[in-house]
Amino acid sequence: MSNLKILGAQRVKALTAILEKQRDDKIKEARKKALTLETREEMARKHFKVNGIYSKIMEKKAEIEALSEEYRAKTGYYFTVNRNYDYRNPEWDKFNTFANKINDPVDEEIAKIKQEYAEKANSLWLCETLEEAKAIVGI
Repeated sequence: MSNLKILGAQRVKALTAILEKQRDDKIKEARKKALTLETREEMARKHFKVNGIYSKIMEKKAEIEALSEEYRAKTGYYFTVNRNYDYRNPEWDKFNTFANKINDPVDEEIAKIKQEYAEKANSLWLCETLEEAKAIVGI
C-alpha cells in the first residue's frame, strides 16, 4: 500500500513539474507585453508635461560630455552629469508611482496566472485517477 502512495506522489510531483513549466512559459509570454522602464518614464514625462525640460537636459548633458572628453584628452580630468532622485520629495513619489502603474495590467495578469497554476497544482493532490490529473495538466 505504501508503494502505491509513493508512486502516486511521484506522479503528482512529475505532473506538478509539467504545470510549473507551463506556468513559467505563460508568465514569460505575459512579461513580453510589459513596457521597459525607459518607455514608462517617457510616458510619465509626457503625463507630467516635463518632456521639454528633459530634452533640454539631455542636450546639455551631451554637450558637457563632448567638452569633458576634450578636456580629459588634455588634462586627464573629466566631468559627468548624473541623474538622481530625491526620495523624500513627494513629486518623485507621484512620478515613480505613475510610471510603475503603467505595467499594472501585466502584473495583474501574471498574478492571475500564478494563482491559476497554484490552484491546479493543489487540485492534482485531490485527483483519484491519472486521467483526472492529466486532464488538469492538459496532456
